[in-house]
Amino acid sequence: MLIKDLIVEDSYFHFYQPIVNIEHNKIIGYEGLMRSEVHTNPEQIFLQAKKEQQLVELDSRSIQKAAKAYQKAGYRMQDGCLFLNVFPTTLLDSNFLIFVKKIMIDDPQHCQHLVFEISELEDIQNQSRLIERIKVLKELGFRFAIDDVGKGYSDFQTIIEMEPDYIKVDRYFSQQLSQFPKKQSFIQLVNEYSKRNGCQLILEGLETVEDLEMARQLGVEFGQGYLLGRPEPLVQLSWGT
Repeated sequence: MLIKDLIVEDSYFHFYQPIVNIEHNKIIGYEGLMRSEVHTNPEQIFLQAKKEQQLVELDSRSIQKAAKAYQKAGYRMQDGCLFLNVFPTTLLDSNFLIFVKKIMIDDPQHCQHLVFEISELEDIQNQSRLIERIKVLKELGFRFAIDDVGKGYSDFQTIIEMEPDYIKVDRYFSQQLSQFPKKQSFIQLVNEYSKRNGCQLILEGLETVEDLEMARQLGVEFGQGYLLGRPEPLVQLSWGT
């Protein structure tokens, strides 16, 4: 199926995976993850969209659909932030500011709880322009995360210059964390940087009790992974809860 047809037929949906304060076992937000019955690999959907020059369109529509579903299910600021992946190309598109301002008009609370995760699937071609766009969006109230730190383009220069609100460390570092002192040292390094510079570390891919306990010992506050909750459809909440 062509991506244009996928968009027209609305043949995609989202699952939501909890992000948890692992010290207090409390959900502090959810990541919205695109799914499609037509394409089994979500990453391939966006790679195909890029080839067909439909990336910005699909990315923007995915953000809007995931945010609306979150709102419709009754979730609000007190239920946690909503983390949504976004490509640098989308952020730099001339229509993106118009797009996010429309989201704010539809529901002003979106800018208070929406966190854009900058996707690692695309290299940053113009980092200075991207940094300026991020500053503008932060002034509107949106927050940012750098996704999969330790993988792809995400490096310390990117972290320093973009000043993210969240640093999401790639699942590679959480796998067998309890058995690898070098992984522990890396996480301690990034965690110390985060605490000193006003951002928060989220460790992705936590899947075993041993690795979760090691993350706690290292002072990691937030985690994400199958052990803490799998991607699932949203549970409908009652309004005002």
